[in-house]
Amino acid sequence: MKTVIFFSFFVAVISAECDVSKYKKIGCFQIEDEVRPDSFHEVIDLDETFDIDNYEEQLPKLVCECFSKTKDDYKYFSIGHNGHCHGGKSFHASNRTNNEAGCIDVGHHSAGDEEHEYVYQIKADAATPIDGGVSDFGPWSQCSKSCGGGRRSRERACVDPIPNDPGKGCENLTQVEECNTQNCPINGAWGGWSEFSQCSKSCGMGSQSRSRKCNSPKEQFGGKKCVGKHTETQSCMPQMCVKGKSDVRICEDKAETLSCPANWSVQIQSGSYYGRKNTSVCKRFYNINWSTTCEANGGKDKMAELCDGKRSCSIDCNNDRFGDPCWGTKKYCLVKYKCVGYDL
Repeated sequence: MKTVIFFSFFVAVISAECDVSKYKKIGCFQIEDEVRPDSFHEVIDLDETFDIDNYEEQLPKLVCECFSKTKDDYKYFSIGHNGHCHGGKSFHASNRTNNEAGCIDVGHHSAGDEEHEYVYQIKADAATPIDGGVSDFGPWSQCSKSCGGGRRSRERACVDPIPNDPGKGCENLTQVEECNTQNCPINGAWGGWSEFSQCSKSCGMGSQSRSRKCNSPKEQFGGKKCVGKHTETQSCMPQMCVKGKSDVRICEDKAETLSCPANWSVQIQSGSYYGRKNTSVCKRFYNINWSTTCEANGGKDKMAELCDGKRSCSIDCNNDRFGDPCWGTKKYCLVKYKCVGYDL
């Protein structure tokens, strides 16, 4: 049966004592030149170091010294023909040689014969402890906030040197600090409007204003001011201005013109009527039988239709216009009006 072994080993120079309890035997494996990696090197010169005639006597020391030179950097070592020593971080064998036939045993120690190597595994606690050392810190990361207090970090590695299995690792590999602690800009925002001020005029067209403040919040730390006006003005008119009041009496079948100054208009007032309520008005041809308690329905409204909003108007006082509230009684129009406008 053809047996193949794969090693990734480096050279180890033999010259030290060792503790045989720190490694254990794995087995005997056949080596073929065509599958041996280039990293395999002979590290013991047969002519200078190894006495082939005294092989069994030298083997324990040979194994121990090979272990001593490989224990800090490798997980496996092997002893080959004529005392060749190799160290490897890993190995794989397709099959072991039956009954260790290709290797030589001397008690606890074994070595390969021609085209064979005997492989040992180095125990985890065999290596000399190498504590880790830290590299320089790398660059700071970007701050988590642009203002108002963020955090940033930087890291270093445990590679100077890299710790081995029994050695101690590194601490404090990450450093964190605050950054961009300056206050963030606060843009201003308008507060609510105040109530409108009192109208600038007591009658007619005036103006009134209201205001607001940029304080909800007020701009701070370089923030933007409020956009827009802080005051607002509108027109107002508490009431129409009045220029004079008049009572006009118009006898039945007569007409009268009402007039106001320029830019003013007539406004018919309550109390206006068509009818008769006393005997002292339009009393020509007075008859004792005349009624003094008659009033046409809607008389004031009909007068308003004729005159309200006009600078001048004519009221013809007759039954055709207002109806006849009391037949046989001579009637009249009592017109109460005032002139109204937007300015005094």
